[in-house]
Amino acid sequence: MNVRKVIDSDIERLLEIEKENFPDPWTKEMFLNTSADIYILLNAEEIVGYIEVMLVIDELHINNIAISDQYKGSGASKYLYDEVIKKYGKIIGVTLEVRSGNYRAIKFYEKLGFEKYGLRKNYYTNPKEDALIMWNYAKGESK
Repeated sequence: MNVRKVIDSDIERLLEIEKENFPDPWTKEMFLNTSADIYILLNAEEIVGYIEVMLVIDELHINNIAISDQYKGSGASKYLYDEVIKKYGKIIGVTLEVRSGNYRAIKFYEKLGFEKYGLRKNYYTNPKEDALIMWNYAKGESK
């Protein structure tokens, strides 16, 4: 597997992965206009996932991470996370929001060393749901 920055021609595949993963998926325009960094995970030449991150001084914020359905449970998400964290060097922590009812994702993040630090009421729409705020202060290193 290989990780690289997204290019415009990758966006159509990211839209497919978005639809597999999220009830309110991003549009092409959202991907093209984001100020965050997007990295894709490739298995040979196939795009199997992506992560969108934003560095804020010495903290990394994960806006989105998604893996194609056929690669879930394969370790692809952890590999993508680990490889992207390495690219940012010395960070003091990594944060994200996750739907409070997305137990599979919460369990995954906890395995990476994230802990629950707060709640954003009604953060998500379609359907309306709270977001858990999670942090990994282990300098972004997964366990």
